[in-house]
Amino acid sequence: MNISYKKVSDHLKIFMVQEPDTNDFESLIKIYNETKPVKKVFLDLKNCFYIQSKNIAQLIAFKKTLSKDNVPLILLNLKESVIQVLEITNLLPQFTIQKDYSSYTADELIEAFFDPEIADEVSDFISQNYCEEYKEKLFDALKSEDPVLLEYAIITLGKVHEYDIEELIPQFMNFEVANVQKAAILVAGWLGIYSLKEKIYDFLKSEFIDVAEAAAASISLLSDESDSDKLKDLLESKDERIRKIAAKALSLINDDKSYQFLKNSISKESNESVRAVMVKSLSLFNKPDVADLLIALLKDNSEVVREAAAASLSRINAVGKIDKIMEFCQDKDEMVSFFAIKALGSICKDINCADKLMHIYPGSSTRIKAAIIEALGNIGIDVSDFLYQALDEENEDLRKEALNSLFMINKKMAVTSSKELILKDKSWVVRFKATEILEGEPIESVRDIFKSALDKESNRYVKEKLISLVGDI
Repeated sequence: MNISYKKVSDHLKIFMVQEPDTNDFESLIKIYNETKPVKKVFLDLKNCFYIQSKNIAQLIAFKKTLSKDNVPLILLNLKESVIQVLEITNLLPQFTIQKDYSSYTADELIEAFFDPEIADEVSDFISQNYCEEYKEKLFDALKSEDPVLLEYAIITLGKVHEYDIEELIPQFMNFEVANVQKAAILVAGWLGIYSLKEKIYDFLKSEFIDVAEAAAASISLLSDESDSDKLKDLLESKDERIRKIAAKALSLINDDKSYQFLKNSISKESNESVRAVMVKSLSLFNKPDVADLLIALLKDNSEVVREAAAASLSRINAVGKIDKIMEFCQDKDEMVSFFAIKALGSICKDINCADKLMHIYPGSSTRIKAAIIEALGNIGIDVSDFLYQALDEENEDLRKEALNSLFMINKKMAVTSSKELILKDKSWVVRFKATEILEGEPIESVRDIFKSALDKESNRYVKEKLISLVGDI
């Protein structure tokens, strides 16, 4: 038997070999029986690049053996090739899958920086378990010319506040690749390297937005009383991108002067995308007049700014301004009403808001009706009868939104309705939504409905969805 294992307390961890055969999988049960009692079993497949389909039966048998003793099986560190085998055989949902970076050697952890799916997790693991061995490997990585390796080595050392990297930060800020510059700039802020602040200001003008935003973040960490004034000057730059970055930086500094500078600038700014950024930036200040300012901006000439204002009202949870927002829900400008309703739906959880929206529903445009239906689902008050009636709307988008909101507040009624709509609604959009809702039900309770729907379905998207749920019946 080539498989190794260890037992710590009542947890058993088994390490699978690189190219396991049938005997290896059959030995799993033997290992378990020899190490009882066990409360949890981890099967580490870090070294296993592939599992033959004929051996999956042994894996299932092992899982069933553990289930008889109420012992969970957790699969660790699966390679993408192994995951694909389980997906193809439709067995992936049957397993609990986790990552366990404690199984990795220091060299393997550094190598994992090249895997974009886990690089951030690996960096976090190293920083949480930082030791001399990891430090040595990270500083070795800093000698590389590979920008990915450099980026993650710098960031990870910054997370643990490793001050031995401080003297290297300037050279990495001058590195020719943007992601390395970004990492170095961020770490300069984290480590409080004030001597680099003026140099960081230059990066606010970088053509790479990630670098510029990193510079804004670090300037805020290194800021003193003079920085708000410097950033105010940048609000008047001819480059709209620099004005956006300056607004974000001021929101990060978040002092009284920064707030006043932004308030004054938003009324002067002509570019709507810059103004939208300023709106979001203003919402990050804990000031008593922010909500009123945002409500007023719901009537701005720019829809982009209105949308930003509505989203910002939601962000600050402006529950104290619900009455004012409700006044805008019947504005003569349809788009003002639209964004006010969106904001109300995300903030209010009160029956009065639901009643107000249902009152203005009749006679409203399709756009406003859709916003009301969505808002009712978000508010969460049980208005099932109203939404059920909306399932008879002529417009397919309204029926779809009504079904979705109904599901949010009355799952049982939504499921019952979906069983009817999946078979009879004339719109594939509604039938697709009904299929999504029924997807969460036990397959035994919806298999016959899916089969009937599949027999008569002509739309390819709904058909593909049904086939993915029950197979090509």
